[in-house]
Amino acid sequence: MSKASPLDSGTCCSLIFWRWLTSFLYFNWRHRTSSNPLLISDVWSVPKDTESIPLAEQFQQHWRAMNSPTTKQQGGSRLTSLLIHFFWKRWLLAGLSYICWCVCALLQPEIVAWTASYLSHDNATATATPLFNNDNAWTLPLLLFVCGIGYAWSINIKFHILSRLGVQAKAMIQSVLIGKALRLHVNTQTSGIGAWTNLVSNDTEQIAQAMMFLHYLWLSVGFVLIVVVLMVLTVGVAALLGFGILLLLLPLNGMVSSWIGSRKSQMLKETDQRTNLVAQMLQGIEVIKSWGMESAFEERIGCVRSKEMVHLSIIHVMRIFLKTALFAVPTLVAVVTLHVARVWFRHPLNLVICLKTLSYLNILRFPLLLIPYALSLLFEARASIARIETFLDLPECPVEPECPVEQDGSLDSGRGIGDDEKQQIVLDNASLSWSTLSSSPDILSDISFCANEGELVGVVGPVGCGKTLLLHGLLNELKQTNTAIRVHRHSQKISYFSQTPQIFNNTIRENIVFDETYDEERYQQVLHASCLDIDIQNMLQGDQTNLGERGINLSGGQKARVAFARCLYSATSILAAQPTTSTTHHTAPSCPLVLLDDPLSAVDVEVGRKMWHRGVVGILNRMTV
Repeated sequence: MSKASPLDSGTCCSLIFWRWLTSFLYFNWRHRTSSNPLLISDVWSVPKDTESIPLAEQFQQHWRAMNSPTTKQQGGSRLTSLLIHFFWKRWLLAGLSYICWCVCALLQPEIVAWTASYLSHDNATATATPLFNNDNAWTLPLLLFVCGIGYAWSINIKFHILSRLGVQAKAMIQSVLIGKALRLHVNTQTSGIGAWTNLVSNDTEQIAQAMMFLHYLWLSVGFVLIVVVLMVLTVGVAALLGFGILLLLLPLNGMVSSWIGSRKSQMLKETDQRTNLVAQMLQGIEVIKSWGMESAFEERIGCVRSKEMVHLSIIHVMRIFLKTALFAVPTLVAVVTLHVARVWFRHPLNLVICLKTLSYLNILRFPLLLIPYALSLLFEARASIARIETFLDLPECPVEPECPVEQDGSLDSGRGIGDDEKQQIVLDNASLSWSTLSSSPDILSDISFCANEGELVGVVGPVGCGKTLLLHGLLNELKQTNTAIRVHRHSQKISYFSQTPQIFNNTIRENIVFDETYDEERYQQVLHASCLDIDIQNMLQGDQTNLGERGINLSGGQKARVAFARCLYSATSILAAQPTTSTTHHTAPSCPLVLLDDPLSAVDVEVGRKMWHRGVVGILNRMTV
């Protein structure tokens, strides 16, 4: 078990000076060998304020409040507002650290000038430094040392705070996106997995990076202006010419950064398309290899990748151009400023003035390099935030049942078609549609029927008539035009077999048992009922055979039978969990509810007959199917 993180209980001094990390690094340096490696149990667990679940829960509460009809925010970015709400205090604390860095950076040229003036015995500038003489000159190297320490400490503590803040924001948004994907309405679940993957990986990373560098957009600009003013006081109005060169670069930086952001948005569309193609190829790799279609898919993916690389190459070329210009500008400004001051304005130049000017120009390199980078990150983060908000606004399955889901077994008189207390499913003029739009036509209109406890009910009809739609309505995954569906169930679970079997990258046993408690007798029964016992006997590792992603090493019929066995095992676990004692009055329905969406379509006639008799009318004979 991982140890508790020292960041949760460390003192202020420990956090500021990284004392919580020193003992860990020293111990591993002195005692770790090849025979005593660093294990996961030796590493601290995630700090409590970085755990994704509490952060995601708080985000969901505020997001629902912001999107409620009464308090819905008009205009502006809702995700940006929530990020500010959660992290503004630590973000401002990091800003204070950066201000400390700016102060130390501005003091260093002055201290260097004082030191040079004292050592050169420059009488012209001696009156500017009356405090430093032979008695107290030792304070000059001390001040330079303190400024150097403060310079290094403040910038590192800033990045430490912002790095943790970025990780917290990234973990929170990723957890929210994963939860959103699990709650999507069935009509929106056809969205490409590539687009969602990019949201979770690329877009969240862009937001985290932008949060780390946003301080440079306002503090660095002010820092640059202060340095220019000090340069004017040092070399006169000649510094304004260098400042003019800097001003010419700012609109160029803004234009190029904005252009990079727009190119990034175009590139992400190509990235989504490529990721979708790769996912589809991996899903059908058996068919692709069998039919020799590797070259066709390689060509198709390569074509999309080449379009993506065009955008990416242009983005990197523009970034290289900006960085090259920013590294060259301080040197150019130094040459122009000193030349103009001496030749045009006849300003006297000495060692102190030259050192101060060069020091000011040297400390300009860091903020000048990061201002355009932070600006490009801002535009890219804005595009990522817009994409994430679009995904979070997709329709969801109803959080609360839109129709009453009874668990006490009682029916109010007049609410259903009949007054029979044994009715487990009641549809009274129900209308259902795949679409979430109120204007879209209903596929099923005015459907009415009842299913009593323990009944076997079959729904037949042509392709596309709404059989699967009806099952999703019973699962409360559709927006109903009227609340005319009532489902009475004994527990919170409904066993459901989907028309498309879902197979997980795990063993056969884990795919069948899933999250239920393993019971050997029930497990063997469902294996026999689903005709999997013979298949498992022919496998070298039996039911411990590991299934590939989406059951890649199973046939279509085997996938259907594994999913059918999972449904049977879940249904029998619900029945086994019921209390054995009974009361005289009618309580909750005693029959678990099982919904099967064409479970025999992928198997042959003989296997289907066995699955029907052993499973549907065998194991499920005491249940509502």
